[in-house]
Amino acid sequence: MPVPHSTYYRDRYSERDLCHDFPGDEILIDGLHAMQRHFWNNNVSIDIPVVRVMNTAHFIAAYMFATSCSGDQMEYDALAYDSFCRDRQLMQVTIIVLAAMLQRTDGFRAKQCRNVLLQDRSPDFEEGVSLYDQFLRSAEKRFAEEDFLIDTGAQIQRLRAENQQLITENTQLKYTITTMEQEQQNKHQTIVYNYGTYNDIHDNPYSTIYTAQPEEKKETGERRPRENDYAALVAWLDAEKAQGRDYYADAGMNRSRMCRDLSEVLGWIVDQNSLRKAENR
Repeated sequence: MPVPHSTYYRDRYSERDLCHDFPGDEILIDGLHAMQRHFWNNNVSIDIPVVRVMNTAHFIAAYMFATSCSGDQMEYDALAYDSFCRDRQLMQVTIIVLAAMLQRTDGFRAKQCRNVLLQDRSPDFEEGVSLYDQFLRSAEKRFAEEDFLIDTGAQIQRLRAENQQLITENTQLKYTITTMEQEQQNKHQTIVYNYGTYNDIHDNPYSTIYTAQPEEKKETGERRPRENDYAALVAWLDAEKAQGRDYYADAGMNRSRMCRDLSEVLGWIVDQNSLRKAENR
C-alpha cells in the first residue's frame, strides 16, 4: 500500500487510479514494468513497487510546483529517500521517473526543476536515466504543470469552504446574541406611581398601583428584511435613516464596510452588488 503523503498530493491506490487522474502516467508505468523485466533478465535484484514509485514521484512534483524551487538536489533526494524507508535504489528509480515526467511537462519551471534533479549525478545514475528512456514509447502524452496541483487545488477549495462556513456561523452567532440582548432590554417593566401620602405600600392598603409598559418600538425597527430581499432592505434602510440611524454614514461612506455591518445586524450576508442594483431600480 502506498505511503500517505501530505496535502500537496493524495496517494492513488492502483495503476488504474493513477492513469485516470494523470493520463500521461500510462507511458511511465509501462516503462517501469519494462525496466523491471530488464532487471530480472539481467539478474539485478531490484523489485520495483510501481504504484508506490509513481505516487512518490507525483508527490515530489506537486511539492516542487506548490513551493519555491529550492535549487537543492539533496532536498528532493531526501523526500524520495524517506518515502522508501531509506532504500537508495528505489530512491534513484523514483528520481529517474520524476525526471522523465518533468521532461514531458510543458513550462520553464518543469525544465528548471529537471535540471536541478540531474546535475552532477553519478555515471550509474545517468545510465539509469538513458535506460529508462529507452523503455518509454515514442508516442508521448504530455503533462501540464497544473496537472500536478489538482490535490493542492482541492485542498484550497476545502479550506475556502470551511472558512466561509465559519464566517457564516460567526455572523449567525452575533445576530443571535444581538437579538437576545434586545429581547432582554425589551422585557416589560412594572412602574408603581404613588398618589397621596404613604411611606410603604405594605403599610397603605388603599394605595393604587398603576402599571405601564414602555412604548413599543416602531415597526420599521422590528420588521427586518428577510434574507436576500434587497428591495425590502432598501426600504428598511430608508426607514432607519429617517429614525436617525444612517448605516452608510456610520460606515464612513464606505459601502463595503456598510454591507459587513449590515450582515452582522441582520444575520445574513449582504451582497454589495445586489444592494446597489436594488437601490438603482
